[in-house]
Amino acid sequence: MPEEDGAPGPRSPQTGAHPAGSSGPSTGEHVKAVASSVLRAVVSKLTTGDDSAAPASTPDAAAARTGGPVEPFEPVEPWQGADRTGHLGAELGTASRATLRALFGVLDEVEAGRGELDGLGDQLRAVAALTAREPGIRRALTDAARAGEDRSALAHRLLDGKVSTAAADMTARAASGRWSAPRDLVDALDIVATAAEVAAADRAGALDSLEDDLFRFGRIVAADEGLRSALSNRTAPTPARAELVRRLLAGRASEAAVRLATAAATEVRGRSVEVALAEQDEVVAARRHRIVALVRTAHPLAPDQHERLAAALARQAGQPVQLNTVLDPSLGAGFHVEMGDSVVDASVASRLAEARRRLAG
Repeated sequence: MPEEDGAPGPRSPQTGAHPAGSSGPSTGEHVKAVASSVLRAVVSKLTTGDDSAAPASTPDAAAARTGGPVEPFEPVEPWQGADRTGHLGAELGTASRATLRALFGVLDEVEAGRGELDGLGDQLRAVAALTAREPGIRRALTDAARAGEDRSALAHRLLDGKVSTAAADMTARAASGRWSAPRDLVDALDIVATAAEVAAADRAGALDSLEDDLFRFGRIVAADEGLRSALSNRTAPTPARAELVRRLLAGRASEAAVRLATAAATEVRGRSVEVALAEQDEVVAARRHRIVALVRTAHPLAPDQHERLAAALARQAGQPVQLNTVLDPSLGAGFHVEMGDSVVDASVASRLAEARRRLAG
């Protein structure tokens, strides 16, 4: 039975509990577990300079290598799933994730048939906004009491002639699927809208530049509290936030990057601009079958350190890892690594803070 509907908004972190009747962890839960294991192992590898060393298996061994306590962790088998969505939509329920995977399959079919990708992302995002704004439509398109064919037909009646055939067909496919909660429809359409934009950039040979532009914009937002607040202020008029992004990026980023950055600042799911941009990075990484790891360092990593870190993460995660590195002098020395919801802080700043806490009792 679907969960009670609610207005799309920020979601609470997953508890990690398996859904009733499931046989094991979801793809998102598995990736989080892999990330936690990998990140703790990498602290050892980078600190010792031995990228073939086994992960520290005890808290004492980890502490000896990292200069601070590290909680024990269980070894995790590399993720071998063929799910191209990676851990996108990890906050969705089990049924909704299955429908999201099906939507990525439909997008693959559009690409394989050389279908029109330009503009598809904007149209899907407009449909996502419609379903976020109109709870009656959202509930009607996800009502489990109605046959999937009926919900699909309703989507076509609503959208045919108003959006492209591909956008209408994808929405109809979404409506015919099963949903854990009506609001998951909004999230899934928004994710696939970003994936369509990324696919169009890839077809045009512009994926690298799109990736670079989004990363740079994300760093600008993260470094400027005033800008971050302005873009995340949901009480500010949407057109004003969109215009601010366009003015910031005019002549400095590709049109695709401007569209995605604008979507992040005006998105309909109630999240901060930083969270929305992080998800867009993950969509690009999923396109390349990679996981994104954000590495903050006080000083630039030497080429061999960068290669060793990427290799260690990729080897243990079972798939390529994209390293986004950011200089952060406040760390003093060492590094801070984030991958998914997992974080390992092996910086001097964190060790000093920990020492102060212990001295304070």
